[in-house]
Amino acid sequence: MGLPSVAGERDVAPDETGTTSLRLETLSPTSTTNASGRERISAARQNARMETPWIIRRVAPSDADQVAAHGCFREDDAERRPAYSAWVKPHIGSGSYLGWFAVDDGVVAGGAGVILLDWGPTRGNPGGQMARVTNVFTADTHRRRGVAKALVVAALEHLRGLGINEVRLGATEDARELYRSLGFTEYAAEMRTRLQTPGT
Repeated sequence: MGLPSVAGERDVAPDETGTTSLRLETLSPTSTTNASGRERISAARQNARMETPWIIRRVAPSDADQVAAHGCFREDDAERRPAYSAWVKPHIGSGSYLGWFAVDDGVVAGGAGVILLDWGPTRGNPGGQMARVTNVFTADTHRRRGVAKALVVAALEHLRGLGINEVRLGATEDARELYRSLGFTEYAAEMRTRLQTPGT
């Protein structure tokens, strides 16, 4: 299966400027908080199950190059793809990276991934495990057809089954409406810095 054109839609770009941190804490099946968020996910799930020309499947380690093409979709990121592929392949195998592809007539039309983080127990997340959505990508040929939404819904439902109730992502301005419709809200409590290290 060939790589998709890199000229596509990247809905989540946590490492780029101009993104906003969002989080979702509505996945716990027993939680009485954020009920409206759970209802939005349920409605989105029903919509995503409507008949579509594509199927959704889980990624395998052999899909690492395709995942890297989504994660490094811009032309100026092309040189990063081999390193990302080498990083993500064992993580797919170990289950610390979970991914899904939308496949239309044998061609990958989009993808989405989740990185599982062993964050440690907090007041709001006593289970200690957190997930970060990444590499949400839709090929130009399938934009505005619900591909990204269906993929993210599949990811959220899987996380719900794992008992993970805190999910975060970085969203571009164009993607925020989609994620708000799934129950994500802006989360402005974080800051970051990039330390100078040898060789950088």
